[in-house]
Amino acid sequence: MARPKSRERLHIFKLTSSPCWWVRFFSDELGKEVRRSTGYRRDEYSIEMVRRIINIESGDPTSIVFSVSWFKNQILELLELEGISERSIPGYEKAFEYLTQIYGEDFDIKKLKRDCALEIQKFLHEKGIANSTINRYVGLLNASFERLIENDKILINPLHKYKKLSVKNDKKKVPTREQMKKFMFYVNQIKNEKLRHLIRIYAYTGIRRSELLNVERDDVDLDNMNFQAVNSKSKDKHKVKRGFIEAVWNDFRFFLERSNSKFPFKIYSESRLTYLVTRCMREAGLPKDFHLHTLRHAFITFAIEDGTPIRDVQHYVDHGKMSTTEGYAHDRSERIPKINIE
Repeated sequence: MARPKSRERLHIFKLTSSPCWWVRFFSDELGKEVRRSTGYRRDEYSIEMVRRIINIESGDPTSIVFSVSWFKNQILELLELEGISERSIPGYEKAFEYLTQIYGEDFDIKKLKRDCALEIQKFLHEKGIANSTINRYVGLLNASFERLIENDKILINPLHKYKKLSVKNDKKKVPTREQMKKFMFYVNQIKNEKLRHLIRIYAYTGIRRSELLNVERDDVDLDNMNFQAVNSKSKDKHKVKRGFIEAVWNDFRFFLERSNSKFPFKIYSESRLTYLVTRCMREAGLPKDFHLHTLRHAFITFAIEDGTPIRDVQHYVDHGKMSTTEGYAHDRSERIPKINIE
């Protein structure tokens, strides 16, 4: 983007027919670029926006490299200064991780165009992420750009006025009990003992993929039938204690007795485990849109349907918000509540 040689190249005019302010650029190239990137018409520029344009464009752009990694560091510093909740930080970090996967750490964010929102949404959709989650990540990136603009770090927000994806039919998909019985019957026939026991533990505890693979030997207590796992979603990486039922007691014992490693469960990478479980689901005849995380959906949904208080389920699976757990309470219109008023 061309920039003016001095502040005199940007002039502010006040329209007599409108209370709004707008910028007339002597450099047509700069004016068109700013209007195209921000989406504003000339009569929609506020006084504050004009001042930011003047301050930023009159500075020395060569002193700062506006890379994706710089973007991430700037936002995390601002969030820390603002005292944002620690549970919100992982969401921002994940959004930056996806942005890095798309463009790379050294990509200049000032080169992003308005259609980058569509590019980000398409990338996340192809990874199998739900529309509601995509909207959340893109919304966090949009808020991050706005923070930089408010702090006079950048001039334009490429995600300005982006369109959110529809979430009308965007519900977490969960297998029926018949489908789960069919899948577990297949799992029990798997010749690969390590994979068989790992899937059973995953299905019967509702644990996250990364948490299960990083459970240590000392975290498992067979006598009291409980184990501890690090919450991978939290910033402080705290451990959550969970009990387990007798159905998976032998599965835990298998790993503790057969392996001398300090990390007996870390036998696959996260991507490898996802691939193997997804392949098992296909071979068991489950729908194509089911995947590894579907087992966690099933665990939470069945627990709620069987009468476990939703607050207890939230505590067990370690959700930060009740609304997150409620999102797994799938609508079963055929189920009639049984109540006794008298």
